[in-house]
Amino acid sequence: MTVSRRAVLLGGVGLALLPTFTAQAADISKEAKELIETLGVQAIATINDDTLGDTERREKFTKLLVDGFDIPAIARFCLGRYWRAASDEQKAAYQATFQQMIVSVYASRFREYRGVKFTVTNSRNEGDDHAIVTSSLQQPSSSQAAKVEWRVLRPQGRAKVVDVIVEGVSMSLTQQQDFAAAMQSNGGDLDKFIAELKKRAVT
Repeated sequence: MTVSRRAVLLGGVGLALLPTFTAQAADISKEAKELIETLGVQAIATINDDTLGDTERREKFTKLLVDGFDIPAIARFCLGRYWRAASDEQKAAYQATFQQMIVSVYASRFREYRGVKFTVTNSRNEGDDHAIVTSSLQQPSSSQAAKVEWRVLRPQGRAKVVDVIVEGVSMSLTQQQDFAAAMQSNGGDLDKFIAELKKRAVT
């Protein structure tokens, strides 16, 4: 995954429904903030726990990703227009490989995040079932904290992260651009691209 080291989204009747929509928006903002705070605490605890072996740490991190991120939605977005043309078998293979790659990329960087200070600074509504949570991430080796925003949606009644924006750069959009270039270099062959993605997942 191409990720920076500093380094995946009403006239009359409307007035009558406004209190309802306002309450829903407030709910997602609070829920989104709690989600990111929980993910941050658990992720840092997992990274800094010296009693964990590499395999156990990876398993815990995988669970955090699956529970807190809408991996299927992120994977679909990153593949872009090629998703619609894929067969059911290709979609399943791609989704599984995408998750493996995400875990592999971040697991390989665990040591970089030891001792980081993570703070949630704000959570704002962006519409019904949509919020942006702002946080700061400061590494011991850096004098300046990085601004990290989390786009949270609640499409099926549960808040999940769909994008991470680091210093104004969308990780999902960056990944989509990376995948589009890779697909073009493979002549639009999704099977070849999935094979390439599998290699990324084990490196």
